Amino acid sequence: MAEAKEGNTIMAEQIELAVSKREVTGKATKRLRKAGIIPANIYGHHEASEAVQLEALAFDALRRAHKTSGIISLLMDGSGGTQTALVRHIQRHPTTSKILHIDFFRVSLRERIVMKIPLHTVGEAPGVKDEDGVLLHLLDTLEVECMAQDIVNELEVDVSSLAHIDDILYT
Repeated sequence: MAEAKEGNTIMAEQIELAVSKREVTGKATKRLRKAGIIPANIYGHHEASEAVQLEALAFDALRRAHKTSGIISLLMDGSGGTQTALVRHIQRHPTTSKILHIDFFRVSLRERIVMKIPLHTVGEAPGVKDEDGVLLHLLDTLEVECMAQDIVNELEVDVSSLAHIDDILYT
């Protein structure tokens, strides 16, 4: 499913990521990280939490190629099953920013979810260009409720209608 532009939104594409069951827990996960494997958990949607692991290089490639605010199909190694999930939280090392752990939140494509979507400004505000104004971004994200299958990567906000310094754009 490719990324598509629809109105002022950029539709999220569904992407796939291979994961496998994780037997190692606790401090032993340090060895996994040294081997280039990220420990993760899949939880939510009225099911038990599952400890999984994934290749760090595969996740880095996914993050470079796609935004991870969309739905991810987690392909379970061995069992052959898939689980639909969102990246809920990425824990990073405080000094190196290396990924330490990922939390995936299991979702159903037929149910509504609430999540924060990044805002992206487009256009050039004439009030900034012609009148030496300053464009203040008071919000970076907007909380939306939608069907899981309708998640967008970002919402575009066109600021080209802000002709005067005192103009305000509400989203």
